[in-house]
Amino acid sequence: MFGFHAVLLDVETAFLYGKLEEEIYMEIPSGFKEFCQEAEKGTVLKLQMAMYGLVQAALQWFKRLSDV
Repeated sequence: MFGFHAVLLDVETAFLYGKLEEEIYMEIPSGFKEFCQEAEKGTVLKLQMAMYGLVQAALQWFKRLSDV
C-alpha cells in the first residue's frame, strides 16, 4: 500500500551465541543439581557464553550480529 519493503529475521537461539565481555557467575540451577552431586553447597558456575534471560544477552547478540 505504501511501497514499504519489510525484512524479518527470527533466530530461535540468538541469545545463546553472544560472547560475554565480563565475568558472570550463577548458582547451579535446581534441575541441574541432581547431575552435579559432587558440587558443594554454594558452588557457582562461570558463564562462558550469554544465555537467554541474562541482562547482557541482547546486547551481546546485537554486537555479534553487527560485526558480521
